[in-house]
Amino acid sequence: MKQSLSCALVQMDIAWHDFQANCDKVQQITNPISADIFVLPEMFHVGFTMEPQKVSEEEQKKVQEFCSQLAKEKNALIIAGTVVGNASYGYYNRLFAFFPDGTINTYDKRHLFSFAGEHEHYNAGKERLVIEYLGWRINPLICYDLRFPVFARNSAVKPFDLQLFIANWPQARVSAWDALLTARAIENQCYLIGVNRVGEDGKGITYNGHSAAIDPYGNYVAGPIENETVLTVELNKKLLDDFRVKFPVLGDADGFTLTE
Repeated sequence: MKQSLSCALVQMDIAWHDFQANCDKVQQITNPISADIFVLPEMFHVGFTMEPQKVSEEEQKKVQEFCSQLAKEKNALIIAGTVVGNASYGYYNRLFAFFPDGTINTYDKRHLFSFAGEHEHYNAGKERLVIEYLGWRINPLICYDLRFPVFARNSAVKPFDLQLFIANWPQARVSAWDALLTARAIENQCYLIGVNRVGEDGKGITYNGHSAAIDPYGNYVAGPIENETVLTVELNKKLLDDFRVKFPVLGDADGFTLTE
């Protein structure tokens, strides 16, 4: 158990459909940083694209190899969102957890953003993912999942200490991003990290980041920020455990079972 978990929030301007430029940027801006966990935005290698067929399987392989190698170099857990699949198998907006020992866990985005037609190009995931790293239980989710508190709810079946959201969340709705991140931290009595992108994508949509870390009280530990940078933060497990003992909200939570 590591009582102090260091996290690096990689807020970047994503080059549209240029995986090599994006991988090079991640390598460059994380080079001087040491942390236990590095968190990259949703679809960090291409941007929030509705043209997954343009992301070749060779590119998918290279991006995953890059992230796996980065995890080994940094001796850290790398959380990153990528496009995977093909025309026969179908495409997924997938989150990867790359461990430094070479282990890989995945989560496929359950809530597809129909407003942008994401459901027409990608298959939805079904299962939540809770991973354990350095004694911390972590629940990683993707962007639009943030608007659905039932799926994001902490539970006795698969409890978590830290919830992560990786995103391409536009500036036009960033006030909702800020509010919902805080709400998820409070209701789940956990630490919350949200990592968004900045800049303008290939469809002319503007993003202003607001990546942040929030404690279980709903207070900002770091951020929100609007520039391209790597924001580092330390999360304190004792603070979380003490708060849960002092104010045992989760013990009064409603039981539920997720269905299709």
